[in-house]
Amino acid sequence: MKNSFRSLLGGAATLALVGASVPAYATTTGTTGDPVSDTCIINGPKAEHQTDQSCVALKKFAEENGMGKADGAGTAQEPGVTNVYRLSTYLFSQHFEKGWLVYSMDTGAVHPMSDEVYDFWTNPQNSDFSREIFRIGLPVDYRMDLSKDPAHPGSGITTVFDNGMNDHRFYLRFDPVKNRVMDYAENFSGKGLSWSDSITIDGPFPSHADLVSTGLKDAGYEPHDAGYIETSLASFPSFNNLASLMEKHLIALPEGTPWVVNVETTQLDATSKADREDTLENARFLAQQLHQVYPNSHIVFHGVLTADDETEINTFNAQMNQAVTEEGTSFVDTSGWVTRYNLKPYMQSDSHILNETGVQKVSYQMKWAIRHAIGQ
Repeated sequence: MKNSFRSLLGGAATLALVGASVPAYATTTGTTGDPVSDTCIINGPKAEHQTDQSCVALKKFAEENGMGKADGAGTAQEPGVTNVYRLSTYLFSQHFEKGWLVYSMDTGAVHPMSDEVYDFWTNPQNSDFSREIFRIGLPVDYRMDLSKDPAHPGSGITTVFDNGMNDHRFYLRFDPVKNRVMDYAENFSGKGLSWSDSITIDGPFPSHADLVSTGLKDAGYEPHDAGYIETSLASFPSFNNLASLMEKHLIALPEGTPWVVNVETTQLDATSKADREDTLENARFLAQQLHQVYPNSHIVFHGVLTADDETEINTFNAQMNQAVTEEGTSFVDTSGWVTRYNLKPYMQSDSHILNETGVQKVSYQMKWAIRHAIGQ
């Protein structure tokens, strides 16, 4: 099953599956209308001949699982008519009183989602739905009510997603206390994140996390990745801004209380002096948000790895240090490490990123820099 799922999502097949974008009217829950009759129509290109199969499957699941009646969320609603939205070639969705249902025509499966998880998945801020499939995946499982589960108190819908690219599944559920969609994957496997765990919120280069992740492991904290790829603290057209993603609740942070939560900066964040204050303000906001989500964790920002003579980026590190420490977080300053530990032979070209040999060369220093930052 895993291999077939991977092939389904690979290359051009993904575009055939999900299309270029999700229709705008299908990504906003809108205002729930009056209960409607059994008349069902599908909104989407060339979907007329698929109406009966989709409508019947969605209605049957809703009745069997107590989802309530279908309503007119997402677009103007004619009296007595319910809307099914065609998200892609094989995916259809419909809104009910207790949330959304997503029907996969190729598998025949129906998966429920809360309004918040559906909006998170379809991501109205991003018109390219195929990117969301790669990031989170397709719904593959669900849990309807957790009120009787002592490990997961409270009621609600948890939807399980799998992107077919690794062994991680996202167990997404809306947390009303934190007012955001959280990932309960580790929690469902038997425990929430705790004192032996850490989170790294990655920047635009996944390999940039290697040094920090190695240092965290050596310090005794198992790292877990969170957030988007291609993110930055600075605002770039081609990258997702971390502060904006947090503000719009579009990062599914892992549930629990990790001992360390790490945010990494890159040389891209330090590139533009003209936008420097905005970048620093984004870092301050991100620090505030992480404190709200993880009030009992250590929030740590990491500076850019530099040589002594990189004056401008070292200035950026100093400014970032001041900004985030004023918000009650810690800062690991790696200014001058390239010079101090003779790392230039191990640097990847123009990237301020170490290769694997370089990471091993200074992993001990990073381990103790992290421990010093969190006071251990």
